[in-house]
Amino acid sequence: MNIIKKSREDLSKKELYFLLTDPQIQKMGDLEDTEINIKDFVEYEDVSKTTGEVYTVISVLTNLGTFATNSKTFIECFERIVECFGSDFHTIKVFKGTSNKGRKFLQCSYVN
Repeated sequence: MNIIKKSREDLSKKELYFLLTDPQIQKMGDLEDTEINIKDFVEYEDVSKTTGEVYTVISVLTNLGTFATNSKTFIECFERIVECFGSDFHTIKVFKGTSNKGRKFLQCSYVN
């Protein structure tokens, strides 16, 4: 596991555990059309045990619990928010879009 970005440099080992490996982490897709308050986040790379493929994950501690996704479109949207605001943002909206081929994908947007 390789941490790429964190909401705070001083995240404790306990906080990292709950963001990275806790079995109670939920799927970000379960939050479709929901505004969430971000408390902390970690973006990291992990390796698939079956294929050896490296993939990126965003894990977010919110007012509703901890949620994670490896959705590329969600991660791209989230990274843009972080690039604009650093850690000075608190609320995002999670929603699903549909591609021209009818495929669903996860996105997020900044909520003022």
